[in-house]
Amino acid sequence: MAEIQRDEAQIFGSVPRDIPGVELDEAKQLELLESFVPYYQELPFKPHKTAGLRYHFENG
Repeated sequence: MAEIQRDEAQIFGSVPRDIPGVELDEAKQLELLESFVPYYQELPFKPHKTAGLRYHFENG
């Protein structure tokens, strides 16, 4: 763990805004994400373990 913390900047560094040859179209992705908002209430998943579900958000 100490090695990871020591080299954190090199390992995780900054995320590039552009990837050569890949059209990210950030504005369209954000627009798509916003279109999902009405469906969030339908998600069965909870922050903590729930009977009958294998996934939960805080499974860290």
